[in-house]
Amino acid sequence: MKRKIFLSSIRRVLFTVILAVLFAGLAAACTQTSSKFPIAPAAKKTELDSGESPAVVRETGSPLMTQPAESAPAIVRETGSPLINQPAAGTPTLVPPAPTPTFSPLIQQICSPLEGVALSDLQSITSNPFQPPKPGMDDGHMGVDFAFYRYKDRVGMQGLPIHSVLPGIVSAALDDVYPYGNAIIIETPLSQLPGEWIKTLDLPVYSGVPNENINLTCPPMYPPVNWDFEHLSLYLLYAHMLEPTSLQRGDQVACGGELGYVGTTGYSVNDHLHLEVRLGPGGASFEGMTHYTANSILHQRLNYCFWRVSGFFQMAEPMNLLSLP
Repeated sequence: MKRKIFLSSIRRVLFTVILAVLFAGLAAACTQTSSKFPIAPAAKKTELDSGESPAVVRETGSPLMTQPAESAPAIVRETGSPLINQPAAGTPTLVPPAPTPTFSPLIQQICSPLEGVALSDLQSITSNPFQPPKPGMDDGHMGVDFAFYRYKDRVGMQGLPIHSVLPGIVSAALDDVYPYGNAIIIETPLSQLPGEWIKTLDLPVYSGVPNENINLTCPPMYPPVNWDFEHLSLYLLYAHMLEPTSLQRGDQVACGGELGYVGTTGYSVNDHLHLEVRLGPGGASFEGMTHYTANSILHQRLNYCFWRVSGFFQMAEPMNLLSLP
């Protein structure tokens, strides 16, 4: 009996020793493996203080390997496709300065529309005065006509240079259309006129509301979105010129700048200058303008209706402008 107990104790001791040896060998094997393949520690967030880029951990298989990043002012991050460059953390972003606002100086003078004819003499060569029609009507006389057979040393006025009364921008350049013939429209912002001038001009009270009763067949008149009804402009139309103007829409014109030459194109029976003054929304531009003819197209008739009868461009007496001191 005692012998059996002794043998059992010996077996337990041997079993314990064998287990200890096995665990020791396994631990030694794991230590050798870890020494061959060290695992990179987690990268720490660092501040960029001298323009140097910290190391970037890249996956090159398994395990992770730490490799130095190339020095570059920006880190490439994948945000989809393709890759985009974004500034590295801490890199200052340069913001361009805001543009300096510019202010147009007030206009200081009025120029005669006819070369060699003084402003004070225009009344004496007026052949057809301003006779505005009722709102929505396409009759009457919407401007003033200047004509002469003899003025000082000049006989006849065909070919007499036409000058811009005010500085501005070309809003329309019409090429032999009915009724204006060869014509040009110049826009001048109302904000560039001195306050005393605006009072003297006796301009109509502008409402921006279209005329209800229009005695003309017109397409639906919806003003373009780029028309500025909060900043009004004066529009001057010079008509019946001898030849089409060399200017184009958008060109800048100075006071006294040459626009063309006196002629008798369009609905006209003798050489003269027809001048209209209207108050309307800023930024208007007209690509063609005609009516009553078989070859007129939709946008030309629309522009004609806008200009003549819509009420968006309200007529003013041209001689009030030309009589300013």
